[in-house]
Amino acid sequence: MTVEEKERLRQIVEGPEDLFSDDYQYYDDDRDLLSQINFDTDQLGNSQKERELFRLIIRYPTMDIIGRNYLIRLDKPLPQYSTEFAKAYQLVDSRSQESISAYALVFQKQLPMRLSAILGLSRKKIPNFHVIYESGIVPLSPHGEKHFVAVVSKPKGQTLHDYVKQRGPITEEFVIASILRPLIFTLKTIHACGVTHGNINPHTIYLDNNTECYLGECISSLPGFSQLSFFEPAERIGVNAYAKGEDYSSIDYYALGLVIISTLVGMSVIHEKSDQELIETRLITGTFNSLIGSINVSNKLQDCLNGLLNDRKDARWNSQQLEPWSKGKRYNLLPSSSYMEASRAIVFNDRQYFNRRSIANALYNHWEQSREFITQDTLIKWLKTSVDSEQIATSIEMILKMDDRDKNKSHHFDYLDAIISRCISLVDTQIPIRFPFLSCHVNGMGAVLACSYSNGKREHTHIITDLLRGTVLDMWQASRDIKLPNYQSAALGIQRSREMLIMKGIGFGLERCYYNMNPTLPCQGRSLKLEYVLTLEEALLTLDKLGESNPSQPLIDRHVAAFIAHRLELPSPIELKKIMGYPVLANDETLHILYLLAIAQRKTDIRKLCGLTNHMIQQLMKIVTKLHSKSLKKDLEARARAVAGSGSLAALFKVMADVGTHRRDTLGFKKASQFYHVLNTEERKINNQKIVKAAGHQYGLHLALMTSYLLSLIVLLLLFSKSIH
Repeated sequence: MTVEEKERLRQIVEGPEDLFSDDYQYYDDDRDLLSQINFDTDQLGNSQKERELFRLIIRYPTMDIIGRNYLIRLDKPLPQYSTEFAKAYQLVDSRSQESISAYALVFQKQLPMRLSAILGLSRKKIPNFHVIYESGIVPLSPHGEKHFVAVVSKPKGQTLHDYVKQRGPITEEFVIASILRPLIFTLKTIHACGVTHGNINPHTIYLDNNTECYLGECISSLPGFSQLSFFEPAERIGVNAYAKGEDYSSIDYYALGLVIISTLVGMSVIHEKSDQELIETRLITGTFNSLIGSINVSNKLQDCLNGLLNDRKDARWNSQQLEPWSKGKRYNLLPSSSYMEASRAIVFNDRQYFNRRSIANALYNHWEQSREFITQDTLIKWLKTSVDSEQIATSIEMILKMDDRDKNKSHHFDYLDAIISRCISLVDTQIPIRFPFLSCHVNGMGAVLACSYSNGKREHTHIITDLLRGTVLDMWQASRDIKLPNYQSAALGIQRSREMLIMKGIGFGLERCYYNMNPTLPCQGRSLKLEYVLTLEEALLTLDKLGESNPSQPLIDRHVAAFIAHRLELPSPIELKKIMGYPVLANDETLHILYLLAIAQRKTDIRKLCGLTNHMIQQLMKIVTKLHSKSLKKDLEARARAVAGSGSLAALFKVMADVGTHRRDTLGFKKASQFYHVLNTEERKINNQKIVKAAGHQYGLHLALMTSYLLSLIVLLLLFSKSIH
């Protein structure tokens, strides 16, 4: 790479000053931050990486306006640019009302999006690539609901698919000059920004009137979500569209190689085979070997295709090989022979297989037959004797001997299903986690969970929770050395989710997993549905504002609590041991929420949250009403109202969790209860006629006896006085 090319790449990645026209003005100085961060931030901690991203997001105050003068016309949708994750709308200049050669992508806040890709590519004028002019959070009419919006340049000309459809297969010279060479530098630049495109095919490549090539945007959906199976490697075909996850940048070069094939032979090749036929062909014969016979190309281009279509991602070509190739270097690659790795075939379901990947795929496609086959020793013997995979065979033997049925209980898969899944993942270390009902990559599980929440299809939610509780994930991760973009953070989020799924308490459970596995999603709480809350500070300040305007309205649901606990990185549920002996306090969920909010206020160092404090006082009045003493009720309420002005949630917690007040109330109530019991007993006696009559009779007898004693005494005295005289 020449000095000039390196300088050009550096300017693109860092963001050139001449990206916009001369009359363009920045909205504020925070935009300069966009060129001050390396977006390949896998070395950062999860929360630090999130903070770095959130710090770059601009919040626009004016309804439907992004930037200085881009007006989003919500009444004019553009369905041709819309996806499930983002709806496209026309843009006009807010001053002149003239159309702009760009459109707005309004992202669905309930669904995951490629935030790091958007921010990493924003305002970078990458050659032969669509420009992301603006991005940020915008309030949208009619209710001011806030959404994340990106402004993307409109495509020029027609798609490569339509171009080839109209003209038929095109020449090799045109492919190399007009498509391959321009996109080599485009992909290199995108990858240097820490982004994998993930959706390269003839529908996302455009040719303008001068046949100049442009690569379409990659931010409107998840990577691979709308990708055609023909352009995916075998391990990504058949994976749940939401669950493909970020992958190595090599998938872009693989797709580029197949784009070249489809332009040379015609677009009909894309749909000739089913997904399963594509997988089998590529695993048994190899992608390059299966396609090269159908086209007539020069040795030069054949060399390039052999490198791009290598089914081993670690050996696949990238810009390091493509750039020298485009300048004339020859590699003279030989077709791969690794597809016959076994000295003899293994027979399963009446078919022969000569490599591990093909037998793993067969076991997956014939799941019911695999249930019996996997418990036999055929696979283990074949791995030991024919493939020289002693370690894999030993691991499978251990799996078959292990008894962890209790850890793999599920409504969706049984113990034997878990064994099959683990064995398949050992035999083919490139495939995702596979079950008959779901095939997903680990770093795509969060997206599956979020999308199932959004569309109400809770079956996938239950499957994900069953996987988190079981041991399949352990075996899958242990058998792989993965260095995917964002994989480490995704794996960390999953590991934390496994621990927190079984924990009970405020801020834990499935909602906590939702945010652990989707750390860039805004808070989904009902009270915050009009807002776009990403940080702990935003959550507290927004809740404070809502609490001030409507103090009696409930604000903190399970989603809000889980979001706050996630941002606090709370490792375990709150335990308030001091109040354990007082059920009125210990069982009060609102008091635990108050403690959680107090921790958040302390961490964010927000001094006053008067609105939220008043709101929590209203919610905690039930604790006051449960006191028995009127004087203590009055005193506790007065003390709570006194701290309202301070806006300190910690001070309010100290008042409401005062065990001294409840101890005095308990003791006073106990004494009052005892006194009441005595009085009540006496009252019952008085009101009982039999008891009254019996008591009267007894008292009468005693009175008669005393009277007789008195009369006898008088008589004796009289007799005694007479005897003296």
